Amino acid sequence: MRLRSISHVAYFTPSLGRLQRFLEDFGLQQVACTEGALYMRGSGAEPYVHVSLASERRGLAWVAFEVEGEPDLR
Repeated sequence: MRLRSISHVAYFTPSLGRLQRFLEDFGLQQVACTEGALYMRGSGAEPYVHVSLASERRGLAWVAFEVEGEPDLR
């Protein structure tokens, strides 16, 4: 499998607002927010690069990768 890049990362957090302020300090901008998730974008063309998920636990939820093409997924 040939990876092109990291598409986005997702983290569990007990405070979406607190993590949003932290990410904004690094230049990320909110693109969507629901009761349970916050989506943030960077300065590139990607629609979002970080997802925050409301949860009592903290930590990495997943990392999503972009691959060269569909054959790399088989």
